[in-house]
Amino acid sequence: ETLGAAVLDALGVRAPATVSTRRGVLMMEHLDGVTGSESGVGAIVPESIAGSADGVRMGLADLVMLNTDRNAGNWLIQGDRLAGLDHGCAFHNLTLPRGVADFDFPFARFAIEQVGGKFQLRSEFSLPAEVNLAEIRAALEGLRDSFEQAGRGAWHRRMMERLAEIERRVKS
Repeated sequence: ETLGAAVLDALGVRAPATVSTRRGVLMMEHLDGVTGSESGVGAIVPESIAGSADGVRMGLADLVMLNTDRNAGNWLIQGDRLAGLDHGCAFHNLTLPRGVADFDFPFARFAIEQVGGKFQLRSEFSLPAEVNLAEIRAALEGLRDSFEQAGRGAWHRRMMERLAEIERRVKS
């Protein structure tokens, strides 16, 4: 949860601050806003939300973390901004593109498509101009020590491998 929030923060998307007080106890900041489900958004996030800079950044975060639980209750609308919640289903050992096959990533539809009932990473896709992958790479590299200190260095390595796969597929 804590590392997931740090990844979203590194990508410029709000997430609740978290503090682990002792093993198995996590304190989480309350964020004001309306969840996607409270706003009436179903499983298909409207392009006006998913295609916003925050939406694309959240989608990228979900892909690099392989967060498989970005349902309508796990994100907030805060005025004209978005916030991500609940990252407990992130950091799987899967790689891209294989890791997306059985999961929907509602904020990453710019990068994935459904073929034959399975999701797959598109061979090529574009990002909005305000989403800079070089800045994202630098911000995620800056989290290496946090992952190492948490005993999750392998998670960071896999996350950076998934980012490299995304970078290979983005149209320049």
